[in-house]
Amino acid sequence: GPALDLVIAQRLVRRICPDCAKKVAVSPEHKAILEKEIADISKVTGEKHELPSELFQAVGCDNCSHTGYHGQIGLYEVLDINKEIQRMIMQEKPPVDIYEYARQQGMLSLREDGVLKILAGKTTIEEVLRVTADSD
Repeated sequence: GPALDLVIAQRLVRRICPDCAKKVAVSPEHKAILEKEIADISKVTGEKHELPSELFQAVGCDNCSHTGYHGQIGLYEVLDINKEIQRMIMQEKPPVDIYEYARQQGMLSLREDGVLKILAGKTTIEEVLRVTADSD
């Protein structure tokens, strides 16, 4: 516990190609996923985010070798080790208790960070779901 300052989980997603991305209507399936994640983000951070009616979709062009993506961007889950978390580690509290405490302190999950990047137009929902499938 005392030796830790910060713990970071990272996943890389492909960045949507700015030259060929197009906006499409949000599917009902994706809308349900995004609404849940946006609600969770609001609970953790207190910030309000609106679900747009359209999101970017990867298309493909000569600049991105017809993949629809160009480059990568990181998704991060950052656990700032404060005195309370140090105490919990030293007392060998279950990881779920430490995770819940960190959430109360504002820590976002990998998927939630990905949703923020989707809303900012940096990547697609398909990419975020692909790389965070194991973090449900």
